[in-house]
Amino acid sequence: SIANALAAKAAPDGYTLLMVSTSFAINAVLQNKAHYDPVRDFSGVSQIGFSTGVVVVTPALGAKTLKDFIAAANERPGKLIYGSAGAGSGIHMSTVRFNMAAGIKTTHVAFKGQPEMLAELIAGRVHYGIPGLGPALGIIREGRVVPLAVGTPNRSALLPDVPAVVEVLPHFQRDAAHGLLVPARTPRPIIEKISKDVATALDMPDVKKQMERMDFTPAPTTPAEYDKIIRNQLKIFDEVARQAGLIAR
Repeated sequence: SIANALAAKAAPDGYTLLMVSTSFAINAVLQNKAHYDPVRDFSGVSQIGFSTGVVVVTPALGAKTLKDFIAAANERPGKLIYGSAGAGSGIHMSTVRFNMAAGIKTTHVAFKGQPEMLAELIAGRVHYGIPGLGPALGIIREGRVVPLAVGTPNRSALLPDVPAVVEVLPHFQRDAAHGLLVPARTPRPIIEKISKDVATALDMPDVKKQMERMDFTPAPTTPAEYDKIIRNQLKIFDEVARQAGLIAR
């Protein structure tokens, strides 16, 4: 939020850009006294792309598929525990959206970050979570947690045998997009040039290779398209935050 406020007040000359994730929209929804307006103070440059989240469970739960897990959660409403990287974090919001799509009621426990959450999953004190695939890949391959589904529209090349959530829950949507913003008064020609340069960089073979290693999907957009994405995120996370009890209904 501090960085957002500084970027909003920066000179609109194209030399100060703000790299954001969905936390930009989440913070705007949750903070009543933010020192910036997420719409009026910024202009979209380009979306960068999407990271991959993966639904994992502790082996002690015994669930082998997403359907198994949903059935177990419905048998014990409110008893299963999920972890996140903090209340209002992207992982928290993604899991709330997953719970809504699955129609399950579970209990949230917030941790300082993904490492702490993953440690509790390994220990079996937390039943499930949706961490990033990169941080979780090692313990998945070691069999210390069980991957049930990935949150991307398609299966991951790193876990080809693990289905996408939408194969079981077609209405599920997870937004883990990253992108670039600039101060609102930045001249349009500058914004357009940076946007085109972003697309060019994301198409470079060495950049693609690095992104593939992280299972990050490049997805550049035009400035106008990214403006629409940000506005849509604000609407989505307002509803999700209400469902999670983070703001009043």
